[in-house]
Amino acid sequence: WVIGDVGPFGDFLEPMGDTTAEELEAIFQEQIRALAAGGADAILVETMSDPGELSVGVRAAKAVTELPVIGTYAFLKSNGVFRTMMGTPVADAIKAAYDAGADIAGANCGTDLTLDDYLELGKQIVAAADGRPTILQPNAGAPKMIDGEITYDATPEDMAGLAAELRSIGISIVGGCCGTTPAHLAAMAGA
Repeated sequence: WVIGDVGPFGDFLEPMGDTTAEELEAIFQEQIRALAAGGADAILVETMSDPGELSVGVRAAKAVTELPVIGTYAFLKSNGVFRTMMGTPVADAIKAAYDAGADIAGANCGTDLTLDDYLELGKQIVAAADGRPTILQPNAGAPKMIDGEITYDATPEDMAGLAAELRSIGISIVGGCCGTTPAHLAAMAGA
């Protein structure tokens, strides 16, 4: 399957920024129409930190296509609590995605999250989803700067173990984000 990707637009919605929800929805609709015309099998509104922006993206996709729509956030962990950059906790973020019409909701990416963190995040996503389909696309560990290059320390075997655990707790779709290579994905699929 080919999933058409819609990422953050790079600014903030009003009142924090200058863009209205209506303006952003029109922009997202144009992009989503092109992705659907290009043959996408689903639309992924991903790496969002603002549930408002994710909701606009999901509504835009639902307005211009009948494809399945997936909504995912990037989370960080602060004082032991997972939140988006905008401070939204997991349960509220996932609820907002489903309320906007997402068929599947979850997370991709994270700031300095370990594989154990992703497992805990997955449990919270499943709990918030209340039986609806979920997705989690963890990074291959937390990034580290070594000799001027960003590296990720999770091996394909590490990611395969995490993938199996995520499926066992109820995550419907498991993938990978930053630092994930074809070798990681092959090991994860095998698990």
